[in-house]
Amino acid sequence: MLMVRMATAAVLLFGATAMAQPMPTGTQWRTPGDACVGLALSDGVLWAADRKAGTVVALDPDSGEVGRTVKLPCREPGGLAAAPGRLWCTEVVQGLLFEIDSASGRTVLRMEAPCDYPGAVTYADGLLWVHCPFEKKISVTDPADGTTVRWLPALSKRMSALGSRETAGTSGRSEGESRAERGKAGGGTTGKSTTGTGKTGSGAGKGAGAGPGSGIVLAADREKDRIYFLESGGGAVTAVLPLDSPFVTGLAFDGRRLFVSDYMADRIRVIDLDAVPAYTIEAEKTERVAFRHHVLSGGPTVLTDIDVWVALPEDRPTQKILALRPLPEGAVPQEAVDNQGQRFWKFHVDEQAAGTEAVFGFEADVTIRQVRWFTDPRRKASAGDIPKDVRERYLADASKYRIDDPKVVETVRAIAGDETNLHRLFYRTYRWVLDNMDYNLAGGWNAAPLLIERKTGSCSEYTILLVSLLRAAGIPARYVGSVVMRGEPASVDLVFHRWAEVYLPGLGWLPVDANRGDAEWPADQADGYGFQDGVFLITTTGGGDSDILGWGYNSVAHYKQDGAAEVREWTSAEWEPLEAPAEEPPKGEEKLQCP
Repeated sequence: MLMVRMATAAVLLFGATAMAQPMPTGTQWRTPGDACVGLALSDGVLWAADRKAGTVVALDPDSGEVGRTVKLPCREPGGLAAAPGRLWCTEVVQGLLFEIDSASGRTVLRMEAPCDYPGAVTYADGLLWVHCPFEKKISVTDPADGTTVRWLPALSKRMSALGSRETAGTSGRSEGESRAERGKAGGGTTGKSTTGTGKTGSGAGKGAGAGPGSGIVLAADREKDRIYFLESGGGAVTAVLPLDSPFVTGLAFDGRRLFVSDYMADRIRVIDLDAVPAYTIEAEKTERVAFRHHVLSGGPTVLTDIDVWVALPEDRPTQKILALRPLPEGAVPQEAVDNQGQRFWKFHVDEQAAGTEAVFGFEADVTIRQVRWFTDPRRKASAGDIPKDVRERYLADASKYRIDDPKVVETVRAIAGDETNLHRLFYRTYRWVLDNMDYNLAGGWNAAPLLIERKTGSCSEYTILLVSLLRAAGIPARYVGSVVMRGEPASVDLVFHRWAEVYLPGLGWLPVDANRGDAEWPADQADGYGFQDGVFLITTTGGGDSDILGWGYNSVAHYKQDGAAEVREWTSAEWEPLEAPAEEPPKGEEKLQCP
């Protein structure tokens, strides 16, 4: 016999949620020609290379006013880089690199490129970055002789541009050294030619510098329509900026303004990064989600005092709750809150006979959003910038974090080094998890010290480890649990997903899914933080050791039994679109499997 308290159905209705500001449009100019293949900024001049005209044109970066024109030695230019007094262009068909004196327009050096069919090029920390599309790599090249200092993976399959922060002062060697090594160039002819060792070399070479590099390199993906900010030292992505430009072929940056040229639109767009919102909503859709917790009593004895707690979703940047109704229809659950501040509906069954099933949950009408946070690499923050209430709740230890364990302490010390900027420290920690952990879906959720030793884990274990390391480093962190749209807007989820959230001053809480970020391409690795796909309904926000859920999420059930009883429990989430799906509906993350 199934006995449950029933009454008029309770329905929760929610008000509007503030939307993020749209991406600023910024100033736009026409490109000097109709085939711009590169931008570069040096000593207050914005240079634009045109493929058809075979020229590079000087522009005023404040007004877009056209200045003088320099003829390029490249017959088929693929990219442009600049340093004080110098320009470089790649020659795609011949596989060459040319260096040009920007004052005289004379070619100073002609050398073999590090690969066949070189594409985009930029200059950072005294080195050239050359995109090698067929190798799917970037050659970080010594501009003195073409030696490849190191190889980095290309940003993505559809990488279309490189750029860097404006250079000023010296190009890394004196004019005297340049003339002595290469001789005077005149009449627009080549002063010296070298084959270098770019295609096979990997040594340090001149100009490599003593440190790993601290500059910002820019890259574009023409398929995803995004701009990526990379570390000049290792090529890892630190920030992503969505941009509605179909074919970006030129990028430059002066520390505040981002200059973007588009090959299809024949426009140069100027974006003030200080005006970019903390997050941008890229897409949204409305769904009805029915979450159910099933308790099946197989007998032979009766179950008594069955309590089912169901975590309730709430408004956040990635979702808006339009209505929330208890299941089954007519149920009147009690409201509860755990020691983490998570809200629940508690359903109670006095008695459940053998061979019967109790099912409780919620039906939610929701707007699900795809959101991108802009993790501006210029941001700085210290421990004093964290609000007191956030510190007290989200820096605390828990049974699976063990932030004082020697393995955790030693790992954090090795990751942090002398870094004090919380934004940089977070990113180092995220990279450590990507570089050291391998995905393995196994039973149980182990504690952080064992995961450090084992170096494998499920998505829940990735999350436990990341939260542990961040809290031990003094960065507030927590986890969220969700139900997932599986493949299509109408689908069923039986496995769910969990990931971390980190609190960064100036940004607030942002998602960090190290399991998702464990990908081949740097562009895909960047989707592991500051990005949430529009396929999740978050039900649970927790920090561990909940007095209701423990380390679980979504729901939990407790009951009593006299003698032997075969009991089966499972949970399900059914998705149904409340509006006509788009022509290409966002796809769910099939690989996300969390026990």
